[in-house]
Amino acid sequence: MFAGEDALVLPPDVLPAPHLWRLKPGRTRLGMPRPGNGLYLVLATPARETVGSTQALQVEGAALNPPGESPVPLLDADQAASDSACGSLGAAVTDQPSAAWKIQATSEPSEPSERESFWVIRPGLPAPPGSAYDEVETPCRRVFTGERCYVYLDERVTAPLARREAEALGAVFDAQLAPGVTGLLGPLPQPGIDGDPRVYLVLSPEVSAGGRSTALAYFARRDQRLRSDANPSARHSNQRDVLFIDARNLLPESRNDLYTAVSHELGHLVHFTRQAPKLPPGQEEKLWLEESLAMLASHACGLGYAASPTMFRHVQAYLSQAYKYSLTDWPGNPGRVGYGMGYLFLLYLQERFGQDVITELADRAEVGKDALERVLTARGSSYRQVFGDFSVALVNDDLFEPWESPWQFPRSRLRDVTPWGQLNGPAAMRMGPDGALVPRRADVAYMFHVKPDPLATALLVRWQGDGILAALVP
Repeated sequence: MFAGEDALVLPPDVLPAPHLWRLKPGRTRLGMPRPGNGLYLVLATPARETVGSTQALQVEGAALNPPGESPVPLLDADQAASDSACGSLGAAVTDQPSAAWKIQATSEPSEPSERESFWVIRPGLPAPPGSAYDEVETPCRRVFTGERCYVYLDERVTAPLARREAEALGAVFDAQLAPGVTGLLGPLPQPGIDGDPRVYLVLSPEVSAGGRSTALAYFARRDQRLRSDANPSARHSNQRDVLFIDARNLLPESRNDLYTAVSHELGHLVHFTRQAPKLPPGQEEKLWLEESLAMLASHACGLGYAASPTMFRHVQAYLSQAYKYSLTDWPGNPGRVGYGMGYLFLLYLQERFGQDVITELADRAEVGKDALERVLTARGSSYRQVFGDFSVALVNDDLFEPWESPWQFPRSRLRDVTPWGQLNGPAAMRMGPDGALVPRRADVAYMFHVKPDPLATALLVRWQGDGILAALVP
């Protein structure tokens, strides 16, 4: 089958791990260790290096796809799905910084009153003319005072159950959520914009506009600005370290999702208040890294994918269609988000390099990939190398025999039974001899399963493109 080809074959790099090769561009002949066994091809694209819409990946000697099975269904690079399999964690309401953020106390700390009014933004609803947000002034009563938080409940919410759940949230915030987030990302604002080290948790049905929007909770950067009529986004700043939470979720059966949302938004608050003052005027964190850090903050609170249905749904959505997701290009992802992929990528970094890599990443004056490159270079690696290792680890995890290497998740398992359902690892696409046309899209992990033709003793992989191509043979 390969007569006359051997002179053109570029040998793969044999990595120090069983059954794993890194393939060079060109033609690579792979002998099958056991007749009839399939293999996995993993193509990681940590950067877009060549202009073009697609790159061809072909395997000679592969069996035909089962009758009736469609060709490998890869999206074109400029196509984006119209909806998402992921639910929203809630809007992170933000405004664009026009100058450097100055996080400062506005007064000496003092005990807040039992009754306070807060300006609540209703995410997802259009702003009235001349306003930055759709928002409403909402009277609330304090129902809990803890070591790290105050809990205020909308005065219109009078059900005893809602008050008990609000008090329980305050206790969980003090005992679990705040320690988890600050242990990963750094301390709460000290003393904070209002001079008080506690965080305000404000619960109101206005957060979701009574169910007209999908927000569970939000952190608004505008509340970190001094109130100013000259700035529409800061006109109604609450001038507090505050998180807003939908009071409609104050139910025992909603605790997991509620606590996940609060820990996620607390991650935003801690990351923003630590990083923003260090950034040049007009610069802000990249959305993909900001949200990925907030996802990992929930994990640090014991609310990972095995404990939280929200987190499980995001991970399952990514693993079921990994080829549609880019780590950094969220506008091109299904639903224009990438929570599950970002969460797993930072979880892999944490498990491989230790928690310090995340704390340092969240505290840098650079943003996005620049910050990531700095922290990885300091550890003798690079983003390109680590993204390739991560892509292989997604497939290898619990599928091939384990070994101590960068090509697995050291602790987490992507093939596991959770209370919310079964995780089966990433869904690999079946590839026949016609191969696949792969979009030239940055920061995607493509995974293909190849079944050899029964008569084949080897496969010939033809590939001339960008990225890192690896073969895993069971």
